[in-house]
Amino acid sequence: MEKRIFLTGDLHGDVSDARLGKRLFPEGETLSKDDFLVVLGDFGVFWHNPPTPEERRCLNVLSAMPWTTLFVDGNHENFDLLDALPSEERWGGPVGVAAKGVYHLRRGYVYDVAGFYCFAFGGGRSVDKSVRTPGVDWWERENPSREERERGIEFLEKRGWNVDLVWTHVAPSRACDKLLEEHYAFAHTGRRMEHDPLSDYLDGLAEKLSFKLWSFAHYHVSARPFPAGSSGLFSAEYETFREVATAVLSERAPVGISTEESENS
Repeated sequence: MEKRIFLTGDLHGDVSDARLGKRLFPEGETLSKDDFLVVLGDFGVFWHNPPTPEERRCLNVLSAMPWTTLFVDGNHENFDLLDALPSEERWGGPVGVAAKGVYHLRRGYVYDVAGFYCFAFGGGRSVDKSVRTPGVDWWERENPSREERERGIEFLEKRGWNVDLVWTHVAPSRACDKLLEEHYAFAHTGRRMEHDPLSDYLDGLAEKLSFKLWSFAHYHVSARPFPAGSSGLFSAEYETFREVATAVLSERAPVGISTEESENS
């Protein structure tokens, strides 16, 4: 049986039945540890130091799920805790071991997950950092370092600028622009995005990179795969669960942005 990958966004530490249960994610009950749920940043289970009993319980809940959980970091994470996770080599690159069956994908590496070459690059700027306290509920490490940016370019060059999937928290600028123009949550409500310099870095990658599907979260909207001036499609993820094979193998690329019926933005 082929391994399956599902994508979602921004758990913010919520592993309740309302978020991960069968109402939103009925496929979860059919999965095994050979299958994957990928959280595209703002994982949110690592926040307090030391972790609270509730945070420990959340990790135990995720570890007991039938699938394997992978996550890239977002901007709302405790990076002191993430950076201190024990490291292992899995899927062709280093991962942080959060718990059995729960792994942090490091920035700038290409992983081989379920037969797909997957480029991971977390991080993003918190627009509310002015009301947060450094080292308590905000960390400068939300912004990728020069070393991580150079690593991303190095590993993509090794792949000949060709991967299957890209997993980030924020979107490259071209996908942000498309969302602003066409997604109802922005185009028809006056809601805006704050510019994030990381989007410019990712846009430089998108300019050169050949990929099938680039998925991101962060904006608390969902949108089915859409084109935005690159070789592949982009998708915005929030409280939906998108199966990668279905999105990647679709023969008809959409001409504009379609939102998910179940979206809660």
